[in-house]
Amino acid sequence: MSKAGVSRTVVTAWLGLALLVPALSHAAWPGNPTVNVPVCTHADYQFSPVAAPDGTGGVFVAWRDPRAGWYAPYVQRIQADGTPAWTTDGINVGSTSGMSYGEPFLTADGLGGVIVAWYDDRDFGSIYAQRLAADGTPQWPAQGVRVDAAVGNLKECALAADGYGGAIVFWRISGGSGQIMVAQHLAAWGASLWAAGGVVVGDGAALSVPVAVPDGLGGGIVAFSATVWSVPTLSYVYDVHTAQLGYWGDVGWQMNVTTAGGDQVSPAVASDGANGAIIAWADTRLGGEDIFAQRVQPGGVLPWGAAGVPVCTASYSQSAAAITSDGSGGAVVAWQDARSPDYDIYTQHLSSAGAQLWPATGVAVCTQPGFQSAPALVPGRDGGALAAWVDFREGSHADIYARIIAADGTPLGTAAGTPVSTAAGNQDQLRLVTNGNGGAIGVWRDLRNPSYDVFAQRITVYGALGSEPMIAHVRDVPNDQGGRLKLSWYASDLDASPAYGIGSYWIWRSVPPNYAAAALERGAPLLDATRFDSEAKSAPVAGLTLTATVEGDKTIFWEYVGSQFAAGDEGYSYVVPTTSDSLPSSNPLTLVRVQARAAVGNGFWNSPTGSGYSVDNLAPPQPAAFTGNTSGGATALHWLPVAVPDLAGYRLYRGASAAFVPGPGNLVAAQADTGYVDATAGAHYYKLCAEDIHGNQGLFAVLAPQYTSGVDGRLPGVAVLSQNAPNPFNPRTTIRFTLPSGGGARLAIYDLAGRLVRTLVTGSLAAGEHEAVWDGCDDAGRAQASGSYLARLEADGGVRTVRMALVR
Repeated sequence: MSKAGVSRTVVTAWLGLALLVPALSHAAWPGNPTVNVPVCTHADYQFSPVAAPDGTGGVFVAWRDPRAGWYAPYVQRIQADGTPAWTTDGINVGSTSGMSYGEPFLTADGLGGVIVAWYDDRDFGSIYAQRLAADGTPQWPAQGVRVDAAVGNLKECALAADGYGGAIVFWRISGGSGQIMVAQHLAAWGASLWAAGGVVVGDGAALSVPVAVPDGLGGGIVAFSATVWSVPTLSYVYDVHTAQLGYWGDVGWQMNVTTAGGDQVSPAVASDGANGAIIAWADTRLGGEDIFAQRVQPGGVLPWGAAGVPVCTASYSQSAAAITSDGSGGAVVAWQDARSPDYDIYTQHLSSAGAQLWPATGVAVCTQPGFQSAPALVPGRDGGALAAWVDFREGSHADIYARIIAADGTPLGTAAGTPVSTAAGNQDQLRLVTNGNGGAIGVWRDLRNPSYDVFAQRITVYGALGSEPMIAHVRDVPNDQGGRLKLSWYASDLDASPAYGIGSYWIWRSVPPNYAAAALERGAPLLDATRFDSEAKSAPVAGLTLTATVEGDKTIFWEYVGSQFAAGDEGYSYVVPTTSDSLPSSNPLTLVRVQARAAVGNGFWNSPTGSGYSVDNLAPPQPAAFTGNTSGGATALHWLPVAVPDLAGYRLYRGASAAFVPGPGNLVAAQADTGYVDATAGAHYYKLCAEDIHGNQGLFAVLAPQYTSGVDGRLPGVAVLSQNAPNPFNPRTTIRFTLPSGGGARLAIYDLAGRLVRTLVTGSLAAGEHEAVWDGCDDAGRAQASGSYLARLEADGGVRTVRMALVR
């Protein structure tokens, strides 16, 4: 290619960059971690986002916002397709006068709406709440309803939906010798159902922020850490307490979750699906900081023993536990782990009986350089989970990453995890909620703009962000001659009922620059984004259409190899041809990507790039009819050609005994010819193999001195039946055999079921070499079908057979 041609190619390659960016899609969720969905980008700062699933694949989000001159709670609903459902930048559910507010807390009401609670400076500091319908309409009095009737409330609370449109609210107040945990039940119409001041469920010198889940019977379960004075140690210790309150405020249990020593702090709670809960926490009973857990069943039963069970007791510190139900009475727990130089993310699965189902030290979800912290979890599929965390691998700022963990504990996707948000500035204060089908929606505080905002991103059950397909595996096709990869991918989320928005998937493979240059010189088009979309109604031509992307300082050329119709399946596969194979001296990777094409219009979504090796798994067959004849001190060797398309040649070795090992020191010849004259005098053993172009060597054919004609004038010591030639054949083949002495002999053809097909030779024969021709017919002259047959020689008191292939 001329310099001008190369220049044109590079320029045109830049036009192909549009293929890296998803086109306009049917949904607003972007597939780009630098974009994401804005929940609120008002000019003022937004803090302390919290989230709850809306029950239809979307999310409710609340946060603190000072835009009105004071901090107020705001709420927004992001629908399943990523579009905001309510007023731009959210709805103010607090007071319209200048008041100071704490962080908001919320829960879905179970009827399509949401209940939000917050600390409010009205009434000398109180907890207020508001309920919004699915369309954002307030259901309770303007500025909310007061939950408590006491002074001295602290700012954090927790909510557990009652399943009937209301919620149980847990919060802390100052009282007695320290702090008291109180609860109140708000009915769907906003009334407090319990006595003024609520029901006391615990106390201590200091209490942590409560965490709560519904009990499935109209009540709620709370967990919190309490600081209490220990008489034996004459010091304060930290215990994890739990309580359950029924619909009418009756106390089902109120207890410490463990009797072990040390401190227990920072609890996380998940429902066990059977009206109880599983609680995980950080624990110092063994000296260091570990993760332990306990299950609490109705009536306050502790089935995992009074001490609870270990989740992880590896060296160094484990902290910041997160937990989610596995749907079978157990739970998946994640934590930040300091066993390496910095914090990483690990996870463990506990059965309903408290047994560790994954390795005792946990499964490493992410161990990238830099700190990974603040993990969050939602249920995955079939007992797995989806984890997300705040990640400092870039050093200068925090990002959000995620990864799927399969039910068997295998982390899916790359070890680096899926980048959820890598925009400029910090992304932190992560919250994660389920989207109801094994995926999640992450919500966080974001500093990509001049002031903190709130952003969100959906993560599918396959780890995708937008509607792009996700590559599951790129693997060598086994037991073939190489040149092929099996590409498997998970479908786009649009390839499902009721939308069925994907018509087909296009498959692209990377090709070397010289390959691309040759194709372009032959006239293959290099598609740019404009042309690509304008011609999207029909697929390109396989092997004749190229595009290009620029990644870093490299231009990658892609060749279209084929398409797969979309059928609403969860996943698909396609066999991709490659331009080269893995060799002993090098391992050329082939890059692949899948492109989901919209059923209507020109939208398309590219998968992240995958890669794999193509390997020749098949060695050539053993050379047949390996014979030798010694005359005048030299041995002429001969064998039949091995018929394989990737044959490189033959390797001949010589040794002094049958046990010699072929190697560089006894290599006689490496050649493509099927004959060789060895001028070395004497009786020798020879070993011969075929070798293919990828270095695979087949089985050795062995020629011993007694089978070499002319060695000391002797014939072989036993009868020899050689491989027929040609093989496979149509319709004739020659079968050669050698007898060491005269006598009776019979050569016949049988099918693989053992039935006699044809008798070729029978009677008394002289010593020496003989041959017979089979024309593919039986004794009655009828042509036989394609298939495998056996040539059987009965002579010299023994039986020898070879297998033959008739191909019509």
